[in-house]
Amino acid sequence: MELPDLDRRGHARDPAQHRRRPSPHAAALTRPHQERQEPMFDLVPDELQRSVIDSAREVAEATLKEGSAPWAPIADSGLLGLGVAEEAGGVGSGAAEEMLALVELGAALVDPTVLASMLAAHLLAAEPTLEATADLTLADVLGGSRRIALADPWHWGFDDRGFDGAATSYRVVLPLGGSAPELAVAVTPDGVALLRLDDVEVQRGFDRTAPVGRATGTLLGEPDRALLDRALLLRGALQVGLTRRVLEISREHATTRHQFGKPIGSFQAVKHHLAGIAVQLDASQALVAQAAVLVDADRSDPVVARSAAVVAGRCAVDSCRTAIQVHGGIGVTDESDLHVFLRRAHLWEQVLGSPDHHEEWVVRHVS
Repeated sequence: MELPDLDRRGHARDPAQHRRRPSPHAAALTRPHQERQEPMFDLVPDELQRSVIDSAREVAEATLKEGSAPWAPIADSGLLGLGVAEEAGGVGSGAAEEMLALVELGAALVDPTVLASMLAAHLLAAEPTLEATADLTLADVLGGSRRIALADPWHWGFDDRGFDGAATSYRVVLPLGGSAPELAVAVTPDGVALLRLDDVEVQRGFDRTAPVGRATGTLLGEPDRALLDRALLLRGALQVGLTRRVLEISREHATTRHQFGKPIGSFQAVKHHLAGIAVQLDASQALVAQAAVLVDADRSDPVVARSAAVVAGRCAVDSCRTAIQVHGGIGVTDESDLHVFLRRAHLWEQVLGSPDHHEEWVVRHVS
C-alpha cells in the first residue's frame, strides 16, 4: 500500500502544485564550491610519512634515553633535509612530512635549534649564492656538522613596514652544548633570512635545555617572505607534539593515581581537565596540518599559518598548566617533568612572535 504524500498540516499534496523547482540561488551558491577544490590532508599516513614518523620517533626515544637533547641522532636521521629537493641532497618531501616529524620531536623536547637547521636548509637550497656569503654549505647543515642558532627580533610590533635588520637586537636560542655559533636563522615579520651574529650575550633562561641570549647581527640577503609561513607552522608542530606528550603524561597519572579507593581519572573534574586538553590538541593539530597542506599546494595562507601559531602556542601553555592541576602537589615539584614542558612551552610562546602578536595581525588583516 502506497502512503499518500502529505504536507505539514496533513493535507494531501497535489503533485502538479508541489513539484520541487530548482532555485536559481542554489546554483549560484553551489557552483563556486564545486569548482574550488581545497587541498586535502589524508589523516592516514602513507608509506613515506610512516617512515618519517618512525625515524622521528627513534630520535625522540634517543633523546629521552639520554635525558638531554643529543644532536647526533637528529643529524644522522636525515630529518633536517626532509623539505629539500633530492637533487640538492635532501629527501624531497614537503611541509606535511616536516610537520609530522616535528610533532614527534616536539614530544621529546629536542633541541629547539632543529627548527633553525631545517629553515637554513631551505634558504641555502633556494639561493645557492648564500653559501659563499655565509661561508656555510647546504651539506654542512644537512649533515649536522654546522650548528645554527634560532633568532628573532626582540620587538616584532604590529607594523608591517619592516625594520632595519642591521640595527635590530635579536633574541637568540643557542644550540645546547658547545660554543655560540656565528650564524643564525632570523625569523622576522618580513620573512626568514640568515643572520651573521655579533656580540652574543648568553643570558640565564627559564628553559634549562635551551640556552638563550641576546645579540646584534646583520642579515645576509633579503628575508624570504614565503618561508615565514612554513616557520610558523613548523613551530606549531613542535608545540602540538609537546601538548600531545603532556596529555599522555596526565592521562597515565590519572589512571594510576588512586584517591578514595579509585583512580582520580574517574572523577568528573579530572575528566573535564583531560577532555579540555584533548579538544585544544585537536584544534591546534588541525590548523597546523591545514597550514602545511596549503604550503605544499603552493597556496600558502598567512592567515592560516598565523592562526595556527596562535592556537598551538596557547594550547601548549594551557595544557601544561592544566596538567599541573591534574597532578596536584607533585605537579609543581622537580619529581614531575611537567615543569620542563611548561618552560619549553613558554619559550616557544616568546620566540617567533607571541600568540598575542599573531592574533592582532590576523584581526587586522581579516577585518
